[in-house]
Amino acid sequence: MAKGSGPVHLARVVRKYKDREYVSWLLRRSFREDGKVRHETVANVTALPDHAIDALRRALTGAPEAPGVRGDAQVTRSLPHGHVAAVWAVVRNLGLPFLLGPPGRERDLALALVVARVCRPAVDPATRWWTDTTLALDLDVADATPADLEAAVDGLATRQPAIETALGRRHLVPGGRAFYAIGQSTAGAPAPASTGPSYGLLRESGGVPVAIDVVAGGEVDPTAFVAPAAAQRQRFRLEDVVLVGEHRLLSSGLIPLIEAAGGLGWITALRPSAVQALAVSGALPADAAGPIDPVEFSHPDHAGERLVVWKDPALASAAAADRDQLLEAAEQLLAPLVDAVGDGRLAGVGKIRARVERALDRLGTAELFDLTITGASLVFSRRAAAVAAEAALDGVTVLRTRLAGDLEAVAVVDAYRGLADPALQALGAAGPRAGGGTRQRRQGRAVLGLLAAHTAWHLRRAWVPLLAADHRSTVGQDGPAGPGGLLDHLATLTRNTLALGDGVAVDRLCVPTAAQQQAFDLLGSPVPVRLGKAQ
Repeated sequence: MAKGSGPVHLARVVRKYKDREYVSWLLRRSFREDGKVRHETVANVTALPDHAIDALRRALTGAPEAPGVRGDAQVTRSLPHGHVAAVWAVVRNLGLPFLLGPPGRERDLALALVVARVCRPAVDPATRWWTDTTLALDLDVADATPADLEAAVDGLATRQPAIETALGRRHLVPGGRAFYAIGQSTAGAPAPASTGPSYGLLRESGGVPVAIDVVAGGEVDPTAFVAPAAAQRQRFRLEDVVLVGEHRLLSSGLIPLIEAAGGLGWITALRPSAVQALAVSGALPADAAGPIDPVEFSHPDHAGERLVVWKDPALASAAAADRDQLLEAAEQLLAPLVDAVGDGRLAGVGKIRARVERALDRLGTAELFDLTITGASLVFSRRAAAVAAEAALDGVTVLRTRLAGDLEAVAVVDAYRGLADPALQALGAAGPRAGGGTRQRRQGRAVLGLLAAHTAWHLRRAWVPLLAADHRSTVGQDGPAGPGGLLDHLATLTRNTLALGDGVAVDRLCVPTAAQQQAFDLLGSPVPVRLGKAQ
């Protein structure tokens, strides 16, 4: 048979190099030449997905339809895939691989850490979470040791100036405005007693994170971030930088230091007791208890300041649920005391009151109960008026600032809400080995948090149409209006390895739900069978 004619077949060619094995699938035609069998390669089809290669093999050999169709295939492994595939698509689209240095294992580890951090903000990848997904398998990092992960984190610290400069060029406008969020990270929700590292996160006016400063763990010293905020302003040639922080961090005592620095502004919140006082005095706008949109007002106690009140319905629901649980817990503590007083085991007004106050103070609910105590009786009931007054302020926050009116009230609220970024709240668990470590390690964790927050921002923006319409937008890893719940749903889009017999195995995705397909459509990406490594 002459070369260039005759049937073709599919050949599996294996090439080994060092400790790795490379498999190629080639369409070949065999022919005789000078009495020897030779092969001509017609096409290299290695890039085809496994199911396509299997279908091609069966078509060329005349084999029957795939046994998976008849139901005799075996699923040998099933791994969560959709969530890491979606985040990986964003990471690739943003060009993050090129910001993290040349191709190699350290870069693959760093990218895997970023993806894992977006998917599970409070989980240390060293706990092996990612080995139960396609992330570790496809990026070939399943065998990473804690030392490998630490080296990757340290590498991020080394590349921090270049990463931030690149992000700043993309998103910051010289002569423009940026926000500088100060806070303290934890392995979960923020708490004043946390010993996690403190951070200052620079965001462009639309909220995109572009740079980060970090100091060692311990009590937050907000004054430590005035100089770094001013330095970021000079670095990126900005008109002004606005510090944003909770009332415990950005207090009235810090405000004069910020204003004296020049080119710096501030946004903070009133303490809950101050909000309660405004409500009691009738100073809050009449519609402040009900609106979702921010409402701006003024008050003599804050001369020269703009006050903005808004109510977050998700936070309101959470606060109501927490209060109901506390009230029920308080009643469960009081019920045995009522029995003890009734049968004489607890007597005397002073002793009874001391036991009751101890129980209520433990839960912070003393002001929400009416008590009637005699030497031989105890009666309690919920104080309806007090409960209703507290409930009226569920989810209500009052912000204060001296920024000019060119920054609309809704923009003031958006800047403050950026403090709740879960990728940064979990900074202490950015791992490996949460907390402590060298200065370079702390800085590397901060850069990891920055990259995860940057990725999550773009993910959230792309998914706005889906998050607004999907009930999962109200739950998940990152709370209200975030992609966490949708990522959880995407994790149910699994990749399944099917054994088809004859030593052939293929990877196939389960059929995406409508929401899962839309999530990838909004990202402008097909649902990939594998996460392709960046070159």
